[in-house]
Amino acid sequence: MNHSTNNNNAAANNINNSSSNSSQADILSSSVTDLNETHKHDDASSAGAMGVPRAMQIDFEKEQKKIENFENINKKFHKDVKAYIDRLDELKKNETKMIGDLDNFIGQALTTSTSVGEAEIETTATNETDFKEKFQLWRDILVHHNTSCETLKQSCQSKVIEPIKKLNNLFPNVYSAIKRRDQALSEYIKQKAKLEKLQERERTGTNVVKIEELKQQVNASKQQFFKEHVFLMEELPKLYNSRLEYIKPCVNSLLESQSSFYENYASYYEKILANSNSTGSVDKLDAEINEYLSKIKELSIVAGD
Repeated sequence: MNHSTNNNNAAANNINNSSSNSSQADILSSSVTDLNETHKHDDASSAGAMGVPRAMQIDFEKEQKKIENFENINKKFHKDVKAYIDRLDELKKNETKMIGDLDNFIGQALTTSTSVGEAEIETTATNETDFKEKFQLWRDILVHHNTSCETLKQSCQSKVIEPIKKLNNLFPNVYSAIKRRDQALSEYIKQKAKLEKLQERERTGTNVVKIEELKQQVNASKQQFFKEHVFLMEELPKLYNSRLEYIKPCVNSLLESQSSFYENYASYYEKILANSNSTGSVDKLDAEINEYLSKIKELSIVAGD
């Protein structure tokens, strides 16, 4: 996790704190040359209304869209895991309430039940004892189950939610760098438009001087734009391609935690059912329910007119 985290941090920090190097300078020089050639040989439509080659802008927008999708998926995953933790809390709460309600119901039923005949009394007493022991075990195991829920919640928080949150906190730096590129492009377009407008005027001595000054400003704004553009076209793919390496440890940790939780969950109930005579058969359950339902229906108070 630390290695992947550092890769993502490096990519985002590089975007936020860009600095010139020989590789970027070479690419920048090449890109400016390409733009000049494009302006010489391409018509206005191929260069695009943005003042840069359309293919260049399309490629950049593709990389930007990938990063936006990357962030959206991270946010959704972060939200989903938090919702999962909330459902665990609901599971604990509802199961505790269910057992508490049953405890009241069963306690009253066992203390007020009566039977007729010694054999039936003995059988009923035995069944009631077995059931009470099973229910008490269920109630005791609930404590362990709640502990397992807390362990899973803590694991989700520390191994998934917090790492994803740290990653999501890096995206504002990325968008700041994208904004700098957009601002540089706007400045370049603005200066270029001023130059073209001035070039349409009469070539007086004053205008010629202004034109030369504007040419320098246009060239400077062009260089700044390409510096920002080339840097992003290098760093955005690096950040995007690091996504799986970062997320894999989080997902693996989540799966391991869930596996442990559900194994413990199953083992708790296996302990409860270990001494049960029930086969778990649906047909047997239906037969038992129908048998006792028939007895209840024989009571005068529920019998039909």
